[in-house]
Amino acid sequence: MKTFILILSTIILSTCTNSSKKIDISSLLEKELKVITIENNNVSELDLSLVFQKDEQRFNGFSGCNNFFGSYVLDGNSISFSNIGATKKYCPDASKNEKLYLNALAKITNYSPSENETIQLLDKNSNAIIILKY
Repeated sequence: MKTFILILSTIILSTCTNSSKKIDISSLLEKELKVITIENNNVSELDLSLVFQKDEQRFNGFSGCNNFFGSYVLDGNSISFSNIGATKKYCPDASKNEKLYLNALAKITNYSPSENETIQLLDKNSNAIIILKY
C-alpha cells in the first residue's frame, strides 16, 4: 500500500510540475514567437510574429502584410516598445489586423509568463493585450 501511494504521489507531482511550467521572456530572445490573440481576438491563423533581438534591444516581426521593427526595453517584468516602424506594402485584406497589432504593441507595459507555452503582453492595467506562443 505504501508503495502504491508513493508511486501515485510521484505521478501527480510530476504532472503538476510539467503542466505549470513557466518561462522568462529573456530566454526567448532571438526566437520567433507566434501571435495567438490581440485584444481578445483570435489571430492565430494570420501567422503574425514577433522576434526580440538580444544584443541591440530591437524587435521585428510580421504583421499580416508588412514587416515591422522597433526598439524595446526589458526590465524585470516590465517591457515597452518604441520607435515602431513598418514596410509599406498595400494589402487591403490585412490592414485592419495589422493596425490592431501595431497599435496594441504601443500599449504594452508588462509581461507575464503563462502556461501552455505562452507569454501575455499586458497593458498598464494588467489586461492581456497580446498573447504570444513560443
